[in-house]
Amino acid sequence: MSELMKGITDWIQQVILTTGYPGITFVMALENIVTPIPSEFVLPFAGFLIQKGQLDFIWTIVFATFGVVVGGMFWYVLGRVGGLPVAYAAVDRFGRIIGINREQIDRAVSWFAHRGDAIILFGRLIPIFRTLVSIPAGASKMSLPRYLALTIIGSGVWNIVLTVSGYLLGERWEDILKLVDQYEDVIIIVVVVIVVAFVLYRVYKLIQARRAA
Repeated sequence: MSELMKGITDWIQQVILTTGYPGITFVMALENIVTPIPSEFVLPFAGFLIQKGQLDFIWTIVFATFGVVVGGMFWYVLGRVGGLPVAYAAVDRFGRIIGINREQIDRAVSWFAHRGDAIILFGRLIPIFRTLVSIPAGASKMSLPRYLALTIIGSGVWNIVLTVSGYLLGERWEDILKLVDQYEDVIIIVVVVIVVAFVLYRVYKLIQARRAA
């Protein structure tokens, strides 16, 4: 682990140990704005604390998911109010700090244009990309209730997976980051397959509805 990641990990642990659930919300919100802070550090550690009896599982998921919503809203509102030009301007100026560039935004926009809702739902499972999906959602004027519902479902599932992993690993909770790094390509492929299947199912249902009409 690099010195930077070690410093981030230590800081995350200190925030959560000091402030509890509000700290989880804060760090998860920041993770959805600034990509160098991965949820793979936050929730496995929280799962470890649940195992030790210092946190409650349900409240951990609730506060973590709320943090994702808060952080995602930053990019959603930026995209909805200013559109892609404002998002580009933001990453041009602060890209090195927040870990996002124009090429990544263009990729998220392209994915969203082809798969829409499914990307908001399943994109939460992909590191870095989970931060970017809110930009095209806002820029395309996706309705806020729909965006929030998809964000809560997608991030809720991912938060549960990471928290349970930390609970099961216990003191070895940091190993989850190695596993995510090792199987990141596999995760992306699985998500893409799920998204394609979801889109095909929607098309199939639409064709059936038209035939019935």
